[in-house]
Order: sequence, then structure tokens, then C-alpha cells
Amino acid sequence: MPACTACSAEAEDPPFAAHREPLFGREFGLYRCRRCGVTFSVIPADFPLADWYRKADHLYSETAWMIHVPVAQDWRFNTFFRLRRELGLKGELLDVGCGDGRFLTRAKREGWEGGLHGVEFNPNMAGRRQTDFDLELAPIPEFLARHSAPAYDVITIFDVLEHLAEPGQAMQGVTRLLKPGGRLVITLPNEERLRLFEREMWDFPPNHNTRWTVAALRGLAERHGLEVEGVFLSPGGARAFSDQLFYPAFRGAVRLAKRLLYGRKADSGKTLSELLQEDRSGVKGAIAEPATRRKIELWLSRAAGWITLPVFGPLALALRLVAPRKAGGTQLLIARKLAGR
Repeated sequence: MPACTACSAEAEDPPFAAHREPLFGREFGLYRCRRCGVTFSVIPADFPLADWYRKADHLYSETAWMIHVPVAQDWRFNTFFRLRRELGLKGELLDVGCGDGRFLTRAKREGWEGGLHGVEFNPNMAGRRQTDFDLELAPIPEFLARHSAPAYDVITIFDVLEHLAEPGQAMQGVTRLLKPGGRLVITLPNEERLRLFEREMWDFPPNHNTRWTVAALRGLAERHGLEVEGVFLSPGGARAFSDQLFYPAFRGAVRLAKRLLYGRKADSGKTLSELLQEDRSGVKGAIAEPATRRKIELWLSRAAGWITLPVFGPLALALRLVAPRKAGGTQLLIARKLAGR
């Protein structure tokens, strides 16, 4: 039986489910660790993970229309900067898996007192950064293996840990880089969130290799000698449920639009975005720009939210009052490294 990638305990039960990813046809077993409560899968050593990520964008959004929440409205970042004010956070800050640097850009804009650093493995994402900060382009395990001195006052890991093949080892390396008294902030999808429809496509391996409850995340921090100062859950809302309905329908609509606009050419293997960029005639030209398509998606998503509000609004309110752990789709943990660790 495989060992849990979060706590290294040997799995006591066979996989409770399996998932076959569509790019290489590999099957991943899903295990639930009795010791730490994490749901995990094992990434084989020969699996081409970096290549998979380069090819997998269309699985989640064929046209890159699955947008990020605007930086100013991102609950994760807003919660971090509230904690910054309350706890007086400052100093050398490392963002693990910084992507295009949207968090570090906001930190700089808000006058962060100290150095800003990031590590990112995807050169395409790193190439989109819009502000200057100290960036190291490397797979996160390699970065952690190369650095061992406690150099940072604050380390953030925004929705990255669930993607890693060995989150327990990564946590050990991250904790080593924290100065005594330093803070670690982790966000993850909340495994206890209420799902009204099918599980989201992005929540399967090899994209998400672990799933975390609040108790499992707290236990991870405590096992690595950190004092948990708080775990917070996003408030949730009607849109969280309407989006569960909207995005599967939206993906289907994109596939249909691709077929209607391009006929047999839709079978070329290219995404709709790529086809639109090659052909800017007529209606196609009007929606060729990503910003235009982003506005269309946002408008449609909001319309779906308003239409379903009479149903999902009362449900979201009831969950906040009765079962808040099921209402929040995202969890944020802040923990402090004790002196002498």
C-alpha cells in the first residue's frame, strides 16, 4: 500500500475511487489516510507532470475563460492584508508558487515593509508578472532542496500545496525557511464545502493530488512544529453554487460554439482561443481578444447568479448560520514558527 504524501503513514485501505486523466490515459487511485485525514493520490515517478501542465489548460478552460477573481476582491488576499494590519506583519516575504505575481504586485502597491520574493515553476506564468520582485524560476521541490537557511519572516502558499506530489516534504522545507517567530499562511480548497453537482474538474489528480479538511490542514501545521493562530473560511455565497451549475454548462457552450464556428476544423486539436487568434473575420474577430471574451463570461456568470439567486441565496445564508464549514469554498491558515524550532 502507498504511503500518505502528507504524513507518510502507510495507507490502511485500498483506494476508494480512481480517476483516469485524459491526456496520457493514466489512472490515479484516491486514498484516504486514517492518520491525518487527507485524501491523496500518488504521482508515479515516470509521470510527465510538467508536460501535463503545459497541455492541460484546455481541460479546465478551453479558451482560458475561467477567470481569476479580481485581485482587489480576492478573499484570500484581503484576509492576508487584514491579518497583516492586526499582527504587524512585515519583513522578507516569500510567495511559494507565485504564478504571475498578482499577490506580490498587490503587496508592493500596498506598501509592504520588506523584501518581496517569489518562486514559480511555470515559465509562462512567471513571464506574465507585472511588477519587479525577486523571482526564482524552479520547481518548488528543487527550490526547497537548494535553500535551507531561515531567511523569511512571512511565507505564503496560496492554493499550491494541493498540487504538489509530496506536500509533507514541501511543508518541511518551507518551515525550515521561516525565521523563528515568522508566519506561514496557507490557503487550500475546503474539502468540506457543499457541492450540489459533480465534483469540479480541477479537483482530481494529477492537478489536485490532495484534498484537505480544516482538521487535516491544522494537523499538518502542528506536525511541523507550528503554532496555529487561526483557520478562516471564505464566507461563501449564492454565486459559489450558481457557478457550480454555470461552468459545466459554459464549457459545453464553448464546445458547441467551436463546432458551429469551425465545423470540421474544430477537430484539429487546437483550442477555440487558438482558432480565434488565427481567424479574425466577422464575428470571430469581435471575440478574438481575450479581454472581450472575459467580459462575455463575466456577464453570463453574473446573469446566471441573478437568475438562480432565489434558490441559492437562502441556501447560502442557511449554511453560513448552520454549517459554516460547508459554506466556505476556501480555507486560510496562519501559523507561527516557535522560537528554537
